[in-house]
Amino acid sequence: MILVYEMPLAEVIYDFYDRLKSATKGYGTMDYDFIGFRTGDLVKMDILVNADRVDALSVIVHRNKAEARGRKLLVRLKEESTAISSKSPFRRPSAARSSRERRSNPSAKTSPPSATAAT
Repeated sequence: MILVYEMPLAEVIYDFYDRLKSATKGYGTMDYDFIGFRTGDLVKMDILVNADRVDALSVIVHRNKAEARGRKLLVRLKEESTAISSKSPFRRPSAARSSRERRSNPSAKTSPPSATAAT
């Protein structure tokens, strides 16, 4: 089957190729020819993290798709940050609280210091 379309290259890079490979279980192929530049209603979408712009997350998108793409990106960022923070080696608040309780109660037993590394 051969389909012929004219579509923005950015859309091909962003979504179409992934969908093609998923739909055909990896067997689908794509060939394209660059037909030139065209004007479009594009905007630069910046992503702010803690009120700071992150240049690596800034993209240029069509105005009609900016909100949807931004929401999709933010959902993914939230999922990734949750996964990263759940693997964090830092103490949880309950562990920090029990540590404070041990310091405030000097008669409580403490664990022996860990072994030192050999030189």
